[in-house]
Amino acid sequence: MRDALAWLHARGLPGWVGYDAVETAANALLFVPFGALLGARSRSVLWPAVVGLALSLAIEFTQAVLLPARFATVSDLAMNALGAFLGALLVALTRGAASGAAGRRARRGA
Repeated sequence: MRDALAWLHARGLPGWVGYDAVETAANALLFVPFGALLGARSRSVLWPAVVGLALSLAIEFTQAVLLPARFATVSDLAMNALGAFLGALLVALTRGAASGAAGRRARRGA
């Protein structure tokens, strides 16, 4: 990963994009599909974030018990929950845009 970042930095990637930034973003992005799936089955955007946080906590706890070389951070938990929230929010916004477009079409047809 560090070699890939060094290669990208040599080609113009800003210096502030380091390993920590990539790892933080990856933790959020990893849970976006999970949040979208839960959001598609629910009208709430907070519920997927809570479930994402609980799942992340279970994963981090399992890693701590089974993989002592790994360690849990509050940042990982927060980014996973944020990713789940963003996935559910994306579904909610898409759902809202689709229903708004359907309403406009219905009004034009009336």
